[in-house]
Amino acid sequence: MHLISPNRIALVKQSTETDGKLVSARSEYQERRYALLSSTIDTTRSIGLEIGASDLPTVREGLGECRYADFRTRDEMIAMWGLVPDSVCPVDYVLSRDRSITEQISDRFDYVIACHVLEHIPDPISYLNGLKSLLFSGAGKVIFISLPDKRATLDKTRPSTTVEQLLGYKYLKARYPSFQQIMEFHRHWVGYSNGKKPLQLSEAFDYAVSKVQSSDADAHCHVWQDDVFHDQVRELIAESFLPGLEIAHFERFYLGTNEFTLILRTV
Repeated sequence: MHLISPNRIALVKQSTETDGKLVSARSEYQERRYALLSSTIDTTRSIGLEIGASDLPTVREGLGECRYADFRTRDEMIAMWGLVPDSVCPVDYVLSRDRSITEQISDRFDYVIACHVLEHIPDPISYLNGLKSLLFSGAGKVIFISLPDKRATLDKTRPSTTVEQLLGYKYLKARYPSFQQIMEFHRHWVGYSNGKKPLQLSEAFDYAVSKVQSSDADAHCHVWQDDVFHDQVRELIAESFLPGLEIAHFERFYLGTNEFTLILRTV
């Protein structure tokens, strides 16, 4: 199974009858994200980085200087997902999954955006600390995170990731989805896409075996409801697993969207 881009896998369900309606729904996400971001930091006076923007950048041209990072080149995304070339962001930093982001990007920024990215990351705690390291020193710098709420996706019956699991992946320095994560994600997304229940275990098991052996898996490693994620981040900050950060804004999931937003700020 080849995943569409993180932004598109989250928003494609907003399509109804025509491509025009899909574009309209996606533009509403874009506008809403920018309104939340700009309420926290002035993008016209800042330098930003967006990870996984694909063809839906949060900071559009004319709204400030923003650079882009992705796991694929612009041409690879256009070819893989049949995107309109003019809509796809330039990729300033092509990232490798087996190295930390701070090893790959030496520039610094006033804010970092990651929409529908963190759920794909095996070790979210280390990743968030890495994003903080990409920010200029001092207070008031921003990490903007939008995530799919599992209740509005095909992950709906998967158990939410626990904070203990997050700390376990941090301890292990996980860089690749686990067998369980690959199997569970495939079982639910393919099963519910094709019917009303997850795939049979044997089919999902065989898929996970092939992906572990080929080392090219992409999966929703983690799933959350909005309040669960918020409370976990608050606890991780309080116990110094996410040092130097505070929660600046929390936007809950609501019907009509499938995502929630948490904005972190340096202190």
